[in-house]
Amino acid sequence: MYCFDDILGNEKIIFNLKSAAFSRRIPHAYIFDAPEGMGKMLLAKTFAKAILCSEKNGCGHCGSCLSFDNGNNPDVIYVKSAKKSLGIDEIREQIGKNIDLKPYLYEYKIFIVENAELMTVPAQNALLKTLEEPPHYAVFILLSNNSSALLTTVLSRCVIYKLKPLKFNQIKNYLIENENISPDEAEAFSGCSQGSLGKAVEMSKSEDFKELRDTAASILCSLKERDLVGMFNAVGEADKFKENIQSFLDIFVMLYRDSVIYKCFNNDKYIIQKDKLEQIKKIASNDDLDRLVKRYEAVLDAKRQFKSNSNFQMTMEVLFLKLKEK
Repeated sequence: MYCFDDILGNEKIIFNLKSAAFSRRIPHAYIFDAPEGMGKMLLAKTFAKAILCSEKNGCGHCGSCLSFDNGNNPDVIYVKSAKKSLGIDEIREQIGKNIDLKPYLYEYKIFIVENAELMTVPAQNALLKTLEEPPHYAVFILLSNNSSALLTTVLSRCVIYKLKPLKFNQIKNYLIENENISPDEAEAFSGCSQGSLGKAVEMSKSEDFKELRDTAASILCSLKERDLVGMFNAVGEADKFKENIQSFLDIFVMLYRDSVIYKCFNNDKYIIQKDKLEQIKKIASNDDLDRLVKRYEAVLDAKRQFKSNSNFQMTMEVLFLKLKEK
């Protein structure tokens, strides 16, 4: 079930992890760092399975591999919290009470820490004590969406791997071959995914995302024709997707990108969202190339403002005014 050969991208990282697991030259602590949906848990589980493999090659059929695939390998502990942070009590309970117990059946005991960036400072300091003098059988894999939130002392005791986004065609082909997605839709979801296969698969199965994407395209296509009241109504329409505003504006970004491409080449060869071609043509026909680029930049600026927790209503009103201005 978990095999290095089935993981897309990050070939150098996979090579290093395979070499470490199969040679049994394994550092005590790793950090896998990447945004959500980039496959950190899949990589961690695959690595853990290879480390514990009795044949030392990730065979998939030994007792350890079979128990791992069935989800009941006793020497893998998943460290997580139901709260918004991972506190010192969770670290003491899930790691401190288990670290001195030798592996039940296999050579190593592996701790996979989910959302490691959510550890409080006291929790990180508690973990640090273990990282400084771990037992020879312990391996820690910290999964982080933002490793800069971790203490430098923790970072210094870990091998850090930053996963890179997958290539557009890797995601597109996976969706077509494994998720039965049409080529046009696969291109659109690949473009929206920002290199995250997990995000692309989730989008392809989500009716909410389909509605978000359709609404964003409809607003952008009609915005220039709306009067001031209609513009404010558009802000209200977008408010439904307030919690996913970055994804909402990503659709704007791609539509403007595709409109610029269409304006330049007058065909759809290089367009990502081919299923929105008629709307793209209309957006392209509404403005000259310079204005399209300026509107594209205005959306990027709004995305940056939202990352700084700017006011939703005000930011969207200013953006829509910029997208409407002559």
